[in-house]
Amino acid sequence: MPVFNSSPSRGPSDRPSRLLVVLRPEISGEDAREGARAPLLELLLWLAMRVVPQHALHRWRDAVRTTPRKPDRSSGFSIASAKMSPSQNRDAASRLLSIGLAILAAPMASKKFKKLSDDEVWRRWNERMKRARQDLHHVFSTRGKFREVTSLFEKNDELKACGGAVWDWLFSMYARDLVIAIRRELDNDTNTVCLGRLLTEMSQRPQVITRRRYLGDIAEDDFRYQMMNHTLNGYGVVRVTGPDTDSLNDYLDPAGIAADRQHLLKVAKPVIAWANQLIAHRSEIEEVKVTLGDVNRSVDAIEEAFVKYFAIICGPSLMGLEPSIIGDWMKPFTIPWIKPEARARSAAKTGTRFSSTRMSARH
Repeated sequence: MPVFNSSPSRGPSDRPSRLLVVLRPEISGEDAREGARAPLLELLLWLAMRVVPQHALHRWRDAVRTTPRKPDRSSGFSIASAKMSPSQNRDAASRLLSIGLAILAAPMASKKFKKLSDDEVWRRWNERMKRARQDLHHVFSTRGKFREVTSLFEKNDELKACGGAVWDWLFSMYARDLVIAIRRELDNDTNTVCLGRLLTEMSQRPQVITRRRYLGDIAEDDFRYQMMNHTLNGYGVVRVTGPDTDSLNDYLDPAGIAADRQHLLKVAKPVIAWANQLIAHRSEIEEVKVTLGDVNRSVDAIEEAFVKYFAIICGPSLMGLEPSIIGDWMKPFTIPWIKPEARARSAAKTGTRFSSTRMSARH
């Protein structure tokens, strides 16, 4: 079984030495073939020490800790050797293999991001959240306008009778616009600026989101102070302990951030698949099952997550992302778009163009 052994006498910068993972199950007889997994697991867990945040390793340590034997004096680390039954050995190997694969699949933080100070990261998140907000306002404004146009078709029988081609044209543009917006907002490329990437960075650097930064310059006697404290506690925090304990150093629990990220990906999975395979690219797959309900659920999930983290990072709370439109934007739909004389000219030109097209197609 693996043991995550933390040595308190070492400094925080000596991370590879602080967390040593050693896999030494005693295997014999019918268990021998299970030992073939050990080198791979050791490699994966060796990678864990170098790419996984320390707080995550401590969580795994607590989950799989066994009682260590005497320390190996030559290396200074505790090495555990546990006698396990075949089923226990298989379970341990399977669990550790899952952890290792998750490590390899997790996106790496860019070198530039790793070198930023906590204050620089906080400013970076502020700027990027505000930038994403403007794009998301466009997305929700588009959805609101499309719903109003949809109501025109639903309430007008004459329009429904002759406007099928127009409706298909509008719906196709709307669907593509929203689907690509969802895909872009949940992208996880290190070079992108979007909600998905921001959540990934927050889960990698949760210590930046402290109670002190969240509260800002709000005085303790301000009614907002207690209200915001209560809100942050509700999201889940990691409480810092030690001789100089200060509750203002508590930070947002990365497990909650990761859970929000995974929820977004789960809700938007069919939409992203459709965008990747049929919109952004032309793949061999010709059909992906997705509905307008899937698109709306994805957009609503993005709104819920963005409003939450915008309040945490930037301060002001948003009621939602759909902006109020000043003026009567529907007024153009109340007037004829084509005058009678223009209609005749248009019909004549369309007929001529259609005849020319048919003729050129024949030859």
